[in-house]
Amino acid sequence: MLYTSLVALAYYAAAHLSLNFTSMEGKLASIWLPSALTLVLVLHHGYRVFPGIIIGSFLGPYGWLEMSMGHWILFNSVCAIANCIQPSLVRQFLHRQGLVHQAPQHLFLTTRGVVVYGVAAIASPMVSACLGITALGITDQLPWSRYGAAWLVWWLASALAHLIFVPPFLLWPNYHPSDLRGKPWEAGAIAVAITVTIWLIFVKSYPLTYLLLPLLMWIVVRWGLFLTSLGLTILAIIAIVTTALNQGLFARYEPYESFILVQVFIGSFSLICLFLSAIIQERDQAQKNLHSVLLNLEETVSDRTLALQSSQAQLNSFFATAALGMGILDHNLRCVRINPTLAQIMGLNPGDSITGQSLQDLLPCLSTAIAPLLPQILESGKTIKEQEIILTDATQPQGKTVYLASYFPIIEPPPSPVAIGLVLRDITPRKILEEQLAQAALMDGLTHIANRRHFDQVLGQTWYNCWRDHQPLTLFLCDVDYFKPYNDTYGHPQGDRCLITLAATLALALEGYPGLVARYGGEEFAVILPHLEPAVAEQWGQALLDRIHQIHLPHSASAVRETVTLSLGGVNCVPRHSHGVPGLVAQADRLLYEAKTQGRDRLVFQDWSQGLGMEL
Repeated sequence: MLYTSLVALAYYAAAHLSLNFTSMEGKLASIWLPSALTLVLVLHHGYRVFPGIIIGSFLGPYGWLEMSMGHWILFNSVCAIANCIQPSLVRQFLHRQGLVHQAPQHLFLTTRGVVVYGVAAIASPMVSACLGITALGITDQLPWSRYGAAWLVWWLASALAHLIFVPPFLLWPNYHPSDLRGKPWEAGAIAVAITVTIWLIFVKSYPLTYLLLPLLMWIVVRWGLFLTSLGLTILAIIAIVTTALNQGLFARYEPYESFILVQVFIGSFSLICLFLSAIIQERDQAQKNLHSVLLNLEETVSDRTLALQSSQAQLNSFFATAALGMGILDHNLRCVRINPTLAQIMGLNPGDSITGQSLQDLLPCLSTAIAPLLPQILESGKTIKEQEIILTDATQPQGKTVYLASYFPIIEPPPSPVAIGLVLRDITPRKILEEQLAQAALMDGLTHIANRRHFDQVLGQTWYNCWRDHQPLTLFLCDVDYFKPYNDTYGHPQGDRCLITLAATLALALEGYPGLVARYGGEEFAVILPHLEPAVAEQWGQALLDRIHQIHLPHSASAVRETVTLSLGGVNCVPRHSHGVPGLVAQADRLLYEAKTQGRDRLVFQDWSQGLGMEL
């Protein structure tokens, strides 16, 4: 309770002090000290300071504004919310950037910390400005026509408080008088120079503001950010007080315009000093790190030497025991060094001497593959990865072994390639698996005949070949009659067995003919028959119906026969551009539909070039 009361009283005092420097109606101050106070408290103590901030907001001087009780409650509630949101946004942003876990004063040790803090300090008051100015407008304390100017004053007042007053509060716990550097006359000279410059600017109104920047930068360089921030705080107070008294360089404009210029002036100087201090801190830290490295250089070199020797031993062990074929070749493709795996690939014994031997004599196919790439590797210094090389190998079922070869330059001082590194990896099992997967991708998983994807590929290629050679092409589409009642009667497992039997029958009927049988989808099958005249194709289709009858698959739910039957639509043509593959498939599908319409268990066939259809 005591802590909350102290926070509330501190907020109340800071608010009253700030409102001594109002610049326009609505009691808008040119600098809002509570923003600095709340941010310092939230950064140091977290969100437990919110009750004190809320009470302080309601105890603040806004209670004496001429407004109704409802407006007073509304306005102070909005201010309380804004006063909590603003420092929370800064803390959350710092947290997201990984800076909250540090001590708050460490924010200013790096340029990144200054950038992150600067963005948060400048952006967060925008929210409170929107809330507060809108509340002033709603409660009739500010004309809506002045919304933009009032918003700018509110925003700059809080942002300036963040930039000017927060750094000294955060840096003060770590400040030690012993940090002062330089002789007393130097500090006196700087103090006199700054005092005279401030007198000329804010009393005599001379346009000499640019002289303050090098003086402040000198303080940053010589005495650090804390004293600079303290000096900026004093400068800000003098600038605001003299402007409020209508004195100085900035007092020649309207009050709110004058205070905006003062805010921009002080805020810019503060950001410059924060950045300069961070740069100096980073430079000093880098110098300390370098000094530490130099002090430990001998020990580091010794450790590095041992590590290099260990690394060399590990490298030699890896080279000797790796399951990859590895070697080094000179620019004439002569062997410099190879590991046992590569020696085994070359058919050499482990004890054979290969240094200086030509790769052409040891592994001609590899020499042929790498020779064209040699200039590219040596001249460009680029790595060439994963080139497939096939070596004859009688021990493999396919009679070959497939390797992936990668070549890379070996560079020695001066930086230019002097040799070529070679890595061979046996990918024969992977290639076999790829071939198996490729075959599986074109096969129907149930019937083990071609699937729709394979059918589409073969039909397109066959169409093109027949068009090129002026040869006839026949396409049959087949559908199992009353297959849904079959599944309902015998069950889906039996339905699957039925489809497997029919697929085997179709494949058997295709033996001796060039073409393809495929599962077209569901209970539909497709047959591609190139190079057959129409009469022969019709005979094949009729023979297929007879084969289906002969296997005698029971089908008690069929309205045609007591056994499984097919309906076939067949079309034969010599491909022309006017037909096209989609047209051929559509025509076969129409003929299949006609076969079903005419009673099923039949073939409707068309010589498309004649435009005539026949039903068998």
